[in-house]
Amino acid sequence: MPWRLRVVRPAASEAAADAASHGTARLEVTGYLEVAAVQAVLASLSRLVAEQAVVALACDVAGLARADVCTVDALARLQIGARRLGCPLVLCGVGADLRALIAFVGLTEELPELRADADR
Repeated sequence: MPWRLRVVRPAASEAAADAASHGTARLEVTGYLEVAAVQAVLASLSRLVAEQAVVALACDVAGLARADVCTVDALARLQIGARRLGCPLVLCGVGADLRALIAFVGLTEELPELRADADR
């Protein structure tokens, strides 16, 4: 499988606070994210939304092997599907190349980035 998807659960002490205050799941994508994989990712997300009442998704893309237009396309499709599930996606761990591509194709607002440092 060219990508790996997993839900990262917070430590037990953080779990209750996170679930109660945020309802946010964290999705880690590593390797290559291609358009063909989006449906499988959305199926997993759909189950997660149903089982855990998730209302937002932080998608960590720091482990992506490459940043290209196909990756941006897959992320845009993932965002559309996530919004349809009522669980909008926010990117984190975005590298400079991916950030530049997202801006180049005009999807900065549609693929928002969660940044630890707002000045970056």
